[in-house]
Amino acid sequence: MTLSALESQLAYMIKAYGLPEPKTQYRLPELPERKFAWDFCWPCERLLVDVQGGTWVANSGHTSGTGLERDCEKMVLATLAGYRVMFVTGMQIKDGRAVQWIERALKVVDASEI
Repeated sequence: MTLSALESQLAYMIKAYGLPEPKTQYRLPELPERKFAWDFCWPCERLLVDVQGGTWVANSGHTSGTGLERDCEKMVLATLAGYRVMFVTGMQIKDGRAVQWIERALKVVDASEI
């Protein structure tokens, strides 16, 4: 599966920051019965990132009632499976906050392993 424009932009920023390369379109092995795919995953760090595109579009996949229900369930099940979850928007990718949050989350794991 190819990355969306926002996902590609975030992937570029992750690489530019020198962060570890994530797996993309990752399905959690702990939830084999679910078809949820996460846009970015660092399995060893148990960090998941999902890009919320179309946040300003009426009734997009993420802003519709059905989409919100699905995303909430996806987040809760991943959290219960022991993952840290980040949902990020296009604006947060474009202004650099998303990659900075990812960098901080990855450093928290590194610091705890010392």
